[in-house]
Amino acid sequence: MRGLVLFKIIFHCLLFFSVFSCQNNAKKRVLLEKQINHKIAEDIRISISKSIDGLSAMSTGIPIPISSIINTIITKEKQDSLIIYPIKPYLNSKLDKLTIKELERINKDKKRRYLVVYETVVENKNEIISDLSKQLPYSKLIIEGIIKHHK
Repeated sequence: MRGLVLFKIIFHCLLFFSVFSCQNNAKKRVLLEKQINHKIAEDIRISISKSIDGLSAMSTGIPIPISSIINTIITKEKQDSLIIYPIKPYLNSKLDKLTIKELERINKDKKRRYLVVYETVVENKNEIISDLSKQLPYSKLIIEGIIKHHK
């Protein structure tokens, strides 16, 4: 009888720790995915800013910090939101399929984040173009140009 009681106690403890562990993993996954989304948007915004400033300097001969002007008009957070918006559902779907270890590696490494974005855009090109073409008529040319440039 005591063995059965002890077994029940141990079983309930293991069940509790198992459920607790699953909840922690789920919370960790959600946090990592949010961090990755934020970092990807920030990475892209910084790259765009450098490109815009570089093009400005090349075309005018004078380094005009256009990205700073944009930053005064639109907050960095809003820019990040606009940048990630077209790919966010596809990106989150891709991230959902990865392990926590893979998410941690992506979160730490900018090159891995760029690779995830590239793969997401290539794998969902037609859907993204369809979504964007409703708002931006030349989106197909832009997306195909980005893919061609990064191959």
